[in-house]
Amino acid sequence: MGLRICQASFAAIVIAAFPFASGNLQAQESRVTIVRGYEGMARYAAAADGASPEKREALYRRYVYEPYFPVCSNAGENWDFSEGFLRTPVVDVAALAEAVDELERVDIAQRIHEAADGAMELLPIEELTVCIFAYPPDGGMAEFIEQVMGGVFGFSEVGGRLWLQLLPVDGWLDELGPGFAHEYYHAANHPDDPDSPGSTTLLDGLVNEGGADSLAAILYPEFVPAWTRALTREQQAEVWPQMKLALDSTDQEVIRKFLLGNVDGVPFQAGYTVGFEIVQSYLAAHPDQPPRVWSRVDPKEILAKSGYDPAAEKSPGK
Repeated sequence: MGLRICQASFAAIVIAAFPFASGNLQAQESRVTIVRGYEGMARYAAAADGASPEKREALYRRYVYEPYFPVCSNAGENWDFSEGFLRTPVVDVAALAEAVDELERVDIAQRIHEAADGAMELLPIEELTVCIFAYPPDGGMAEFIEQVMGGVFGFSEVGGRLWLQLLPVDGWLDELGPGFAHEYYHAANHPDDPDSPGSTTLLDGLVNEGGADSLAAILYPEFVPAWTRALTREQQAEVWPQMKLALDSTDQEVIRKFLLGNVDGVPFQAGYTVGFEIVQSYLAAHPDQPPRVWSRVDPKEILAKSGYDPAAEKSPGK
C-alpha cells in the first residue's frame, strides 16, 4: 500500500476490525494464485443456517479461518483487520448465501487472471496471491463499500498477497478490474517489512495512492474513480498549502487527516485527489516513462518534477 493507507486501509480507520477445505483450494495459473475464499463462506452459510451463535463461531473457524488464514494473512500492517475478518462469523447467513451465489455466477478467477496479465505486463511482480472473499451484506462497512467503493474493496499484504472483498451491488463488475489494478500496484510496491509503514510520510502516501490510481487509469482509461475527482481545483488550492506543511510528517493521525479527509475542514478523500493530480502531472511531463520506472521514482522527485500547483491557472497534468 510507501504508506499502506489505501482505500483498503481505509477499512481499519472507518471501523475497528470488527477443517474443511475443498481438495483444490487454490487455482494456479502462471505466477498468480487465486484463492476462492468465498467458497468457504458458502459452505459456512449452508452449515450455519439455523445454528446457534456458539456453533456459528466454530463453523466459521472450520470453513473460513482455518483454510484461508495460512495462505491469505501475514504479519503486515493489515494483519489485525484480515485476521478479524476471518475470525468473525457472519450473522446474516441468508444474505451471505445470496452474495456468494452472485459471485459464483460469474467467473471471477478468469476476470482476475485477465486483469493480472495486463498489470504484470506494465509492472512485473514475481508472485501474487489473490484472496477473494464476499463482504457480508450486514457487515459494518457494507454501506461504505456499496456507496463509495462500488462493491469492490481491497488491500495488499506482505509476501505478494492481495485481498479483494466483494459485495455484489449494481455495477460491481465494472469496478472489479480497476479495483484489482489499484491494489496490484500496492502489492507490486509493497515493502516486505511490517515495520516500514511507521517510517513513511504523508508525501509517500499521496504519491503511492496517486500511482495506484494512475496504473488503473492506464489499464482502464474509461473508468474514473470518484476519489480521484473528489476535489475541484479550487478546493485543491485551498488544502494544498496545509498539506505542503505536513508532507514530511510520519504522524499517522496527520497522514489520515489529509489523505482521507472529512476532518478539521479537510474535504473527504482530499489526499486521493491531490495524489492522483501530482502523479498525473508528473506523467504528463514524462510521457515516455513506463510504470515499471515511474513507480520506483522517489516521491520527492515525483512532486518536484510534476509542477503540481492547483493555484496556478494550469498545471502540467491538466
